[in-house]
Amino acid sequence: MQSIGQRAVHKLDTQPVAMANTGGFVFPRLLRKPVRRVLRFFNEGHALSKRSLALISIFVTGIALVVSIAHSGKSNQLIERAALIAGFKIDDIQISGGKEVSRIDVLSMLELGPEKSLFSFDVHQAREDLKQVSWIHDVTVAKSYPDTLVVSLVERTPFAIWQRGEELRIIARDGNEITTFDDRFAKLPLVVGPGANESAADIISLINRYPDIASDTKAYVMVGSRRWDIVLQNGVTIMLPAQNPEASLLELVGLERDFSIFERAISRIDMRFDDRYVVALSDDGERQHEEMVKARELVRSDPGEGI
Repeated sequence: MQSIGQRAVHKLDTQPVAMANTGGFVFPRLLRKPVRRVLRFFNEGHALSKRSLALISIFVTGIALVVSIAHSGKSNQLIERAALIAGFKIDDIQISGGKEVSRIDVLSMLELGPEKSLFSFDVHQAREDLKQVSWIHDVTVAKSYPDTLVVSLVERTPFAIWQRGEELRIIARDGNEITTFDDRFAKLPLVVGPGANESAADIISLINRYPDIASDTKAYVMVGSRRWDIVLQNGVTIMLPAQNPEASLLELVGLERDFSIFERAISRIDMRFDDRYVVALSDDGERQHEEMVKARELVRSDPGEGI
């Protein structure tokens, strides 16, 4: 009976303490013991073991060091140094897909110093930098830990020669300039004039539908940024309309098939009109025409005519 009474007294003694220390709030049974220890530590102090003191000291010192480094502005340098010590220095760069772009070109754009770690290397910025190279259409840059950078290039394909004034440039299908002209690209189609690079793919694809014309084409000349002239190998110029050039090309194919018009002594075929086409004679054609006219006049003036 006495032990039961003592337990009851103990129970009555502890409840007011918990309520007094917590501002009148009664904690759930599971939290009462941890809360009492925390309150006792702050109110009365508590003896810590050497190991606990050491761990707390290291933790507090580490926090203080991180805060100090962050405020000093040298955090990136220290992180970079730590990454190098840990073995993340870039020691190998694997480059694939480059034919016109050399390894030196890639390395010069990446700007890798002797103290550059893979950990801190910005692959997104590297990709943007490499895409500034005119030959590069697309590129992927990836990290292969612990020490390798992998660069995969997709180069632009030369599509045509673009003549702008006296300058010749090689362009891709999308019209982007790639490089200056050299003899390696002599067999590419030639487009001429301001803005011709932007629409080159459209006109070349259109003419390629008519092999008889495409095989005899020397140059595609943009006129007024709105229509094209087709210059043939023999110097004949075909003036296409700005609207519906396909219909004019179909008619032109018929003229060549029926009359071999490309082999005539002409300099220009103007097909810009809906209801007709106009043919201009070449210099030789004009001379031949003049000689023919003179011959007819002589025949008409011959007194023996009709005998």
